[in-house]
Amino acid sequence: MTDKVLLQGQKLYWMLGAFAVSLLPHLVALPGSIALLVGAMLLYRLMIQWGKVPFPGKVLKAVMVLMSAALFFLEYRYLYTIETAVSFFVIFTALKLIEVRFERDCYLLICLLIYLNATKFLFEQGILWTMGQSGAILICLFALLQLNVASTSGGAFRGIAQFFRLMLICVPLVLVVFVFFPRFGPLWQFNLDTGKPQTGITDAFSPGDIAELSQSSARAFRVAFSAGSLPDRSQWYWRGLIFDEFDGRLWRQSWHLGSTALRLDGSQMPSLDGLPFYTVMIEPTQQRWGFALANSYATSADPSVSRDGLIRFQNPLDQPRQYRLFWQPEVPEVRASPHNVSDLQLPPRGGEMARQWAQERVARGIKGMDYIKDVMAFFASESFFYTLRPPRMPRDVIDEFLFEQQRGFCSHYAGGMVFLLRAAGIPARLVGGYQGGEPSADGSYLIVHQYDAHAWVEAWLPETGWRRYDPTAEVAPSRILDGLERAVQSEGSFLENTLFAARKFDGFAAVRWLRLTLDEINYGWQRWVVGYNSETQTDLLKDYLGEVSAKNLAFAMLVLGGGMVAGMILAALWLGRQGKTLSPSLRLFLRLERQLAKRGLGREPGETLRAFVGRAAAAYPGASEALTQFLKRLEFVHYAAVKDRPLREKQEMPALRKQVREVLRSIAAERP
Repeated sequence: MTDKVLLQGQKLYWMLGAFAVSLLPHLVALPGSIALLVGAMLLYRLMIQWGKVPFPGKVLKAVMVLMSAALFFLEYRYLYTIETAVSFFVIFTALKLIEVRFERDCYLLICLLIYLNATKFLFEQGILWTMGQSGAILICLFALLQLNVASTSGGAFRGIAQFFRLMLICVPLVLVVFVFFPRFGPLWQFNLDTGKPQTGITDAFSPGDIAELSQSSARAFRVAFSAGSLPDRSQWYWRGLIFDEFDGRLWRQSWHLGSTALRLDGSQMPSLDGLPFYTVMIEPTQQRWGFALANSYATSADPSVSRDGLIRFQNPLDQPRQYRLFWQPEVPEVRASPHNVSDLQLPPRGGEMARQWAQERVARGIKGMDYIKDVMAFFASESFFYTLRPPRMPRDVIDEFLFEQQRGFCSHYAGGMVFLLRAAGIPARLVGGYQGGEPSADGSYLIVHQYDAHAWVEAWLPETGWRRYDPTAEVAPSRILDGLERAVQSEGSFLENTLFAARKFDGFAAVRWLRLTLDEINYGWQRWVVGYNSETQTDLLKDYLGEVSAKNLAFAMLVLGGGMVAGMILAALWLGRQGKTLSPSLRLFLRLERQLAKRGLGREPGETLRAFVGRAAAAYPGASEALTQFLKRLEFVHYAAVKDRPLREKQEMPALRKQVREVLRSIAAERP
């Protein structure tokens, strides 16, 4: 029976190769003990093939399953994430490999491997990973094809042309459906928690936390502007979180600032006609907040924008996400929203010197905007120093920083200013996000890294509403105008804890070009393939169809679909014609057959070649010898070993042509 055919030879090695390329990307991310277990199972299966050990019996199989389960439990305990689920599936697939004995088992294993390759996209969706996983899936499909190819000489690659022909037919159809089929949102969503910590800004931090974050060269998000040119660098303040509660050590955001229910209603929304917009491609953070410029507005349900201009998603960002925002760059105030009681809150103890400093100025009549200018002048005139190596301030972080150490990072300056403003009765809050970015190779978009993390101040006055103030710009203006690397160049602390960050080698033009070029390729992949949503689809179709309507879409589908069908028909006809192309020796025989038919000696339906030639030899005795020799040579060419046919035909063609000429001369001199 076919389902009992042993798996052996090249079919087995194709299957083992598919297993290896499918599991290798997972083994890199799995714990070492599980990787060793999978490697041992692959080695065991090879030893079975080499005849060193027999197939495992029921007892040995049970022992393997129990040992694998115990190892899995020791590694993960009760932790359940997507990563643990994939690890379990990897072990299950490796156990299945051990018992693959017949070809029917191989069908199931290859289906498992294809599914396992697909799970890698839960963790990585970059173009390089996609190319690697797609290659692994193609190898799995080709291994599946080998199960249906006879194990003869050249059988391993006999179906490769047909395989890629089918792939080429599928690709245009997939592209048309991908581009034109309406993009619907998911029917349901759930958090794909990978169990791995994500780099990014959190909703509670101490002043030194952002300094630690600035040692990471990981990408936070990318931004592309509709105008094609980037706005002035002084506007690159990407707001993400508002911290309005301070306990003397930690800054936190109030519960109402983290809510997604504070969405703007229609009466508060300005007219978006003519406003520039920008598109953000944010990396996964496992958090619900995004980042945007001040006075930005979203038109979709996800993300939403609160009254304070905060970007919030319905679900945590477990995958790269793309969203579009409209922007009012000419509006100076952050947003016309009232302040809250928490914007004046101070801890019950600590910061006594700062409180006294504020009280003295209020007593002298310095209030409102004059007081804010006085605070900014204080940071500009004192001996403050911007550093990624701030000293420890264990007693009182506010007073020690403002009046003793005067060395710190952006969060120290922003936190100190908020404290001074609140001590004078001015509502103020600390804003966390990113400032700056790196233009792409062609300048069409910005790359914002984790080391661009920044904190600044927003203060509220009755005559202005909320306005942005950045004390870091007074101490280290190069941080705002040129970026973090230039600001800390003198102390050499830029990415000092990340030895192999490519950004550190930008002094080499080739390294910088390669880094930015790879990012540009990945950005295009993420934007037009991974992040291809309804907005992107609408923009693309507008460029080519003008107006996106059901009529235009139907017309485009009809034209492209009809073109594809016509192309397939023409390709099928061409391939059919190629398949029916006769060899030179057969064309020579057809020429002889036509000449005999003109003299009334036509070939009968179903008549064999030998019978026809024998009848012709009897009708024309003078051509009998030439016809007999022609038949022998023709049979020799076509019915000997197949692999030598082209060479034999090339060698015999001169003699075949000579014999046909002799036959034609003989029959021309005779009458039937």
